Parts: sequence; structure tokens; C-alpha cells
Amino acid sequence: MTHGPAGLAILLVHGRASLNPDLAAAKAWAEFIGTIITGFAILVGGIWAYFKFAKGRTFRPKVEIEMSGQWLTTGRKKCLKAERHQWLQARIRVKNIGASKLRLRREGIGLQVRVLATNQASPPDYAKWQPAIWYVILEDHAWIEPGETVSDDLLLNLGTGPALVRFDARLVLRRFNRIEVNARQVLPIDTVINRAQE
Repeated sequence: MTHGPAGLAILLVHGRASLNPDLAAAKAWAEFIGTIITGFAILVGGIWAYFKFAKGRTFRPKVEIEMSGQWLTTGRKKCLKAERHQWLQARIRVKNIGASKLRLRREGIGLQVRVLATNQASPPDYAKWQPAIWYVILEDHAWIEPGETVSDDLLLNLGTGPALVRFDARLVLRRFNRIEVNARQVLPIDTVINRAQE
């Protein structure tokens, strides 16, 4: 015969198992099913996160680059000698259309400007451009918030009058790996900046 509190506890534990074998089995099955449901929920959550963030590219950098320009004339005619200068006003607008903040790297960000070369190959062929001139852009911006638009205006002396011009913009974003965004646009001679952007 078992006496005392310790003996009573042993009797209760063994007695419960022996008296209610169906209850112990049901409890074991409930724990087993609960473990399976928890594992399944984790698996479904992982698959959802993969398709939402990796496949859906929710937080993938998304940038919209707009470039425009117009030729401006300054100076005046003095006697018979013209003292007029031709300038190209170049504007670049960058909009963050993604869901995450874009951090800009200083190295490699810029705008290349090319003027159509005078000597062209016989058709059919691609147009030939003069060597590019590199200009730094967006120096005052270290990052771009989601939905934010930043812009930069440059006044360029290309040493020529109104001519066909090609813009090549390059942005470099700070991420786990370096991400580069490029845009290209050819501007006609009579190009003007959209007044709605002013």
C-alpha cells in the first residue's frame, strides 16, 4: 500500500492513464494534429511570403525616369558681330513608384549627352553620335521616398546650335547588390520642356 503525498501523486498519474485510456489517446491525437496544422500554416505562410515579396517584387526598386530639354538663346547682336550663345536646358525627373525607399549611390550616377555627328554612314545604318559628355545629376539627393519625385535641371553649353541630342541617364541604387537603372531618349531640334512640369 502506498502512503503519503508522493504515493498519492503516483497513484493519481498512473490511475488516470489506466482509468481513462481513451482520454490519453485523444490528447495525443490532438497534439499530433495541432503540430501538423502548425507546420502546414508555417509552410503556407512561407509560400505566400515568397510569391508576395520575391515573385510579386513588392519591394523591388521601381523607378520612372523622364528626360526633356530645350534650346535657349542668350545675348544680343552687337553691331554686325553676333554675341549670342546657344544653351541646352536639360531636365531629368526621377519618380520612385515602388514601395521601398531608394538610396542613391554617388558613384556612377549621371547624364551622358551626345550630339548627332556630322559624318554619317550610308543607309541603312544606325545614327552616329559624337563622343558623350558626362554630367553629374541629383547631387542634392541621397534617397527618394516611395511616391516621391525629384528633379534636376542643367544648363549646358555644347558648343553647337540647336541639333539632335541624345540623353543617356544612369542611376545606381544602394541595395544588397548594386542595381543600375538606365534610360535613353533622343530629343529633336525643336524640343521644349513640358510647361506642366514648371
